[in-house]
Amino acid sequence: MKLIKSIAALALLTIMTGCGSVNMSTQQESTEAKEFNQPSSGKAGIYVFRKDSPIGATLKKDIWINGECIG
Repeated sequence: MKLIKSIAALALLTIMTGCGSVNMSTQQESTEAKEFNQPSSGKAGIYVFRKDSPIGATLKKDIWINGECIG
């Protein structure tokens, strides 16, 4: 029983480490990516962001516009 608990704990730590090792962009790149310029006349724009949370950031989110998956 002790071995199973140890293996489960090790597996959990391995999973958590894999999620936490994402390369982050520089502050300048982050600021530039968050700029949202008004689209030209006759065009539309969409701005999507994910809330910075341990669970929300890992969930897959599809973006659908007019019945077409764009991301």
